[in-house]
Order: sequence, then structure tokens, then C-alpha cells
Amino acid sequence: MQLLKTIIVETISAVISWLHNNLRNIANILGVICPYATGYAVLSAYQARGYFAVGSEWFVPLMFWLVTYMLRAIANKTGKGTSIPRPRKRFTEVTEDGEVSVPMDRSEEMILYLCDLEDWMERKGLM
Repeated sequence: MQLLKTIIVETISAVISWLHNNLRNIANILGVICPYATGYAVLSAYQARGYFAVGSEWFVPLMFWLVTYMLRAIANKTGKGTSIPRPRKRFTEVTEDGEVSVPMDRSEEMILYLCDLEDWMERKGLM
């Protein structure tokens, strides 16, 4: 029973990791699917009502747009999107005489940010 639980947890973890790493691709796929889903929704509503009307037909593209926007925003915030990753605040501190230093409590965060930045640069072909 413990083995089965471990396998299920690892599988769920792998799926979540895959989704996290491919959010921008999922958003792009949704952007391609949106016109077809909208056309299907419009034609289905027309067949059900017998006439074209503006109403629920707007719901489908707006939902696709909202989900696509959210996925791209999450991907960009986590450094997996198309925009350059940005830290929440500066890592370096400059004293009055021009000496630059990094606080020790932010050194691990700076290394993780540098890794995200290098991943982004590799995806863009800049490294």
C-alpha cells in the first residue's frame, strides 16, 4: 500500500512539474484552439436557437483569452515564459563610497535567479 501511495505521489509530482515547465506552450496551444472552439460554439448556438445572437458566443473566446493570459503571466513570473525573469528587488547594495556587496541572506536567492536567467537565455539561443 505504501508503494502504491509513493508511485501516485511521484506521478502527480511529475505531471505538475511538466505543466509548470510547459505553461507557455499550453497557452500557445489554447490560442490556436480558440478560433475553432469559438466557431463550434457559435454554430451550436445557431442550431439550437435558429438565429445568430450576441451573448453566450462571447463567453468562449473570453474564457480562452483569460486562461491563456493567466498561463502566460504565471509562466513569465516563474521564469518559464517569454519575458526575462526579474527579481523582486535588487540583490546588490552600494555603499556611499561605491563598494558593492550582496547580503548573505539573499545569496541563495541570487543563485536561483541566476539559474532562471541562464535557462531563459538558453531557451532564447543567447548562450
